[in-house]
Amino acid sequence: MPDRVGSFKNLMTTPSFYKNYFQVVAAIDSCLEKKQQLPALILIYTLIDSFAWIVYGQDEKSVRKRFENWCNRWILENSNLQVAATDLYAARCAILHTLTSDADLISSGRARRVVYAWGTADAAHLQEALQQSGMPDLVALHINEFAQLVREGIAKVMDACADDESLSTRLSAVAERHFASVASHASQPLDGLPN
Repeated sequence: MPDRVGSFKNLMTTPSFYKNYFQVVAAIDSCLEKKQQLPALILIYTLIDSFAWIVYGQDEKSVRKRFENWCNRWILENSNLQVAATDLYAARCAILHTLTSDADLISSGRARRVVYAWGTADAAHLQEALQQSGMPDLVALHINEFAQLVREGIAKVMDACADDESLSTRLSAVAERHFASVASHASQPLDGLPN
């Protein structure tokens, strides 16, 4: 008889981690192709939250600080985006909590409201139109460019693991905790695990 507990433990290894993130990125791409901007943004902001937790989770308990630190280091550091990490965090809160563009950081004037471009629209032209209309508290961001920068940020984290043993250890520990799919033929109870 096969070792079902051992087989189950093998399912909870690194390949699930990569598969899960690949699926989220593929879902973002699918949403963008179908012009489903809001679901794409939900997934993009969730992806940032997840990687911010991986990189800073043990050292930083504040979700906001983790999110902003991750955006600053892995997305914004070498980008041409006009958006600040605090603007992105406010947008994240608005989208994930209310499906609107309303967030406390925006209403208090501590962050600008993010306005999104998509498809063939140009975020620079949108930003220029916002400036000319006298709306300096708005900042334009192209969803596709944002999604690409998040992908690149994730790749940078993975590359950094080669030189950063602490980061590599955190990533490995998190990878072991990721959801794994269990094949439908595994319907029998696993020895040693509750039914």
